[in-house]
Amino acid sequence: DVEVSGTTYKVVVQEYQKDPVSSQLIHVDLMVAQPGVRTTYMVPVTTEGTPKGLKNKGLLAFHRRRVAVKCTIENLPESFHFNVTDLDTGDNFLVRDIEMPTGVECFLDPRVPVVGVIKAKQLKH
Repeated sequence: DVEVSGTTYKVVVQEYQKDPVSSQLIHVDLMVAQPGVRTTYMVPVTTEGTPKGLKNKGLLAFHRRRVAVKCTIENLPESFHFNVTDLDTGDNFLVRDIEMPTGVECFLDPRVPVVGVIKAKQLKH
C-alpha cells in the first residue's frame, strides 16, 4: 500500500532497477491495482533446495525470473515457488509445471522453461 495526500492506494511493483555494483534500488515503477479488475502482472519465481545437477557440473539457471499472468489483485500469487532439489543437468521446470491458482491465467507457451539446471561450459586451454 502507498499513501499519497492522505489517500491509500493498493499498488504492485511493475519493474525496478538496481545499481549493478552496490545492488541498491535506483528506481521502482508502481501500478495501482484496482479491486475486481483483471490485468497483467509479473509474478516472481522463487526456488528452494540445492539441485543434484550441481554435483554433475551443472548450473542453476533462471530462464524466467518473473512470469506474466492475468488476474485480479485478489487472486494475485506472491510468487511461483519451485523445489529444485531433484533437478539434474538438463532438467527444467516448464510453464506447464506451475500450479495456477483459481482465477489466474498464464498466456505463455506451456513448453517455455522457467528454471532448470544447465551444463556448465568447459574452458579450453
